[in-house]
Amino acid sequence: MDISPLIEVSDEGTGTGTNSLCSSDSVGSLEDTCLEGESTFLLRRHGKHRKTKNARQSGLTVPQATFFIIAEIAGSGLLTLPKAIEDAGWMGIPLVIICCVTCAYTGMVLSKCWRIFQSRIPDEQSIRQNRYPYPALAKATFGKYGGVIPIIGMSATIISMFLLLAVILMDVPDLMNQPVEHKTTTIRTFASSFGIICFAFTGHSLFLTVQSDMKVSSDFNKSLMFGYMGILLIYLPVPMAGYLLYGAKLTPNILETISTGPVLHVVQVTFTFHILMAFIILMNPICQELEAKLKISANFNIKRIMSRSLVMLCIVFIAETFPDFDSILSLIGGSAITILTFIFPSIIYLKLAPMKGDWEPIYIPLHIRVLNYEIILIGTGNNSHKLLLSSATQKILTL
Repeated sequence: MDISPLIEVSDEGTGTGTNSLCSSDSVGSLEDTCLEGESTFLLRRHGKHRKTKNARQSGLTVPQATFFIIAEIAGSGLLTLPKAIEDAGWMGIPLVIICCVTCAYTGMVLSKCWRIFQSRIPDEQSIRQNRYPYPALAKATFGKYGGVIPIIGMSATIISMFLLLAVILMDVPDLMNQPVEHKTTTIRTFASSFGIICFAFTGHSLFLTVQSDMKVSSDFNKSLMFGYMGILLIYLPVPMAGYLLYGAKLTPNILETISTGPVLHVVQVTFTFHILMAFIILMNPICQELEAKLKISANFNIKRIMSRSLVMLCIVFIAETFPDFDSILSLIGGSAITILTFIFPSIIYLKLAPMKGDWEPIYIPLHIRVLNYEIILIGTGNNSHKLLLSSATQKILTL
């Protein structure tokens, strides 16, 4: 299968511009400068293969990429995981850790797929970087001050975590003499909790965008590992404390369970601040995709304002139509998010690596194939099961 039609190629053949993957010293020059850092890739030039290994002059570093990953993923899971763990029962906390590790692994698989794809790009003309590295999502562009957004968002999340723990600990004296009751875990509640937990750790739609913007894209796995370690450290304390102290009293949003007071108001403000910062990162790829489909110029203009306003109106419409957010969250987390996070990365890797063409096929060891098939089966099974049992599905069908 020839993958070259999947790549956007410059008509001028100069390879210039901000989205350029490889730029030529001059038109028709055989010497190219690859912007993919220290990774070694096979490029075709007049039917021959050669290797290149150069450093990109600018881009995200490992700490910066880690900040982006944490800022994009961490957030609402801090509020919804306590109830999800209660619904899953004693398996809830191990399930959180398993989901975190699995999401990190599939993120690395997705990253490897992107590097394989880039290594097979034909260098017959100057090649422009694909703006849509993951299906249906655009490549987000981070401006001069873009690095401030994830730092602020992540800081707000960490502050919220400590404040939530403080509020929960203040309730300890009142709850010490009260027995903690837990609900009976059923197949339905477990499936619902699994969807919410998956939603809390997903960020795969942005991973390839971050990797494409890194100074050394092969270092993305380091950022991914550090990022998920940070997310796990943020996520575990509050859900564990909530599960052990409140039990069956937990609501889908833990802010509705804990005692009211000034600290709670500060938590609400910091979370709102985090959402505003993360919203810019999350919505930019969707808005860019819409603008590309409508052939709207990337420059600031009234059409871009109208298209992004339309997206916001759709979001408000969905929020007002389905106010029971936890049901929608579990449905999306157990269906669409499961596909993007667990199923697609493994399927793409198993298909792309051994693909034959003007390159050497990549052999996948048996244990790696078995692991990816297991992830696909578990993801597909949970996806189907979730769609059948989801209360949100039933509500949608009865509208």
